[in-house]
Amino acid sequence: LVQEALLRLMVEVDTKGSPDNVRAWLHRVVTNLALSLGRRTTVSRRHAGALVCRDEPATPEAIVLDHEARSALTVALGTLPEAARTALLLAASGYQGAEIAAAIGRSDTATRTMMSRARLKLRGSLAA
Repeated sequence: LVQEALLRLMVEVDTKGSPDNVRAWLHRVVTNLALSLGRRTTVSRRHAGALVCRDEPATPEAIVLDHEARSALTVALGTLPEAARTALLLAASGYQGAEIAAAIGRSDTATRTMMSRARLKLRGSLAA
């Protein structure tokens, strides 16, 4: 994570110049990278996205709830347009914005807008 943050700092300095508060900027970048890694990493089925593995056996209730949540997510993803669904799945797999935009044949801005709208629709579907 630190290596990725330092690489991002080098790109930031090359494109926009040095941030006003480099320490705060690096702290925010490392925090965001850790959160992203936590969302993408599946340590165990029971603790999907957890950064710490707890080797506890899943209870039958947890297994059923996990299955229901996955089923609801699958149905909600099925309601999205194909490009939006593909973009969200690529993002969940760790691809960056430019890579996703290239994969679906859209500009970065259009892809970000589409993904934002798709996430809102997905949240609404899952909340209902």
